[in-house]
Amino acid sequence: PRNFSPNAVAGIMGNIFAENDSFDYKRKQDSGNGIGLFQYDYMEPFYMEYLRKTGKKDSEISQIDFMTEQINNPKKSILGSGNAKKLKNILDTGNVEETTTAFMEIFERPGKPNINKRIKAAKTFSNTNQVEDESFLDTIKSYGGEGLSTVKEFLGFQEGGDVGEYFEGQVEG
Repeated sequence: PRNFSPNAVAGIMGNIFAENDSFDYKRKQDSGNGIGLFQYDYMEPFYMEYLRKTGKKDSEISQIDFMTEQINNPKKSILGSGNAKKLKNILDTGNVEETTTAFMEIFERPGKPNINKRIKAAKTFSNTNQVEDESFLDTIKSYGGEGLSTVKEFLGFQEGGDVGEYFEGQVEG
């Protein structure tokens, strides 16, 4: 399938929050080279080439489309075919913790993992009607602002834990 499971969407959003709590696609890393929602560092030149080849402009949707292509098209993926297939399998079948961890380890490859922050955010996104820590949800909303709303819309996120379909049909392959 060309879409991600609800658990995968929650895991991806948890990772975005850990990388870029403002959900601002233009954000640059405070003390490093990362850019955008996913704080592309080693991926930046590949992302810029993707924009050039597709004729797209940098935006939330372009960054999400690039990420989706890396996972859904293993033969073209900068992650490596085996890694892309492994990540796609976990995103299709894993629980929130598994999808969050796999996305961090295989796609993000952060210098500082902050896995607890990623998982806590992903769990918050996975079921906003039963949040254990209301103050954390408030933190996400206050940091995320308009960028969060835009990313949620692009991801097909729906309040109440039903994160819905993710980009069905967006990526061929």
